[in-house]
Amino acid sequence: MSTDPFWQHIDQQLSDLRSAKTADDVFRICPTVPDLAASNAQGFFGGGGGDGTVLDALLDSGWTPVCIDAWYYWVLLAPNGDQVTYVEGDIYRGDQMLPHGEPETGYTAVEVDGVKVAETRHVDLTETN
Repeated sequence: MSTDPFWQHIDQQLSDLRSAKTADDVFRICPTVPDLAASNAQGFFGGGGGDGTVLDALLDSGWTPVCIDAWYYWVLLAPNGDQVTYVEGDIYRGDQMLPHGEPETGYTAVEVDGVKVAETRHVDLTETN
């Protein structure tokens, strides 16, 4: 365990997330941080460069994957039915990952409330040349 106060705070957040059962729990544990989170994000996690991830902590807490594109970009379903979307530290209520699960090739813009936040490349791995 780190002796740095920042990483101690991050470790505590990850520990607390391991008992999170609702979206409200996640937002209480990881509130927005002015000037760091996207303007429409309901939560923020600043420890993306650390050893633990929000994804692993919530999966340990019984959350179910809806769509996981990467450790920094996913949607999970809470035990109570809530969903949260995680985009590189920003946390949003509901499934904000658009689109997901489509077996197509090419790049797709990912928008959250009409704002482009990422671009994903969907590749159909069943195609052969």
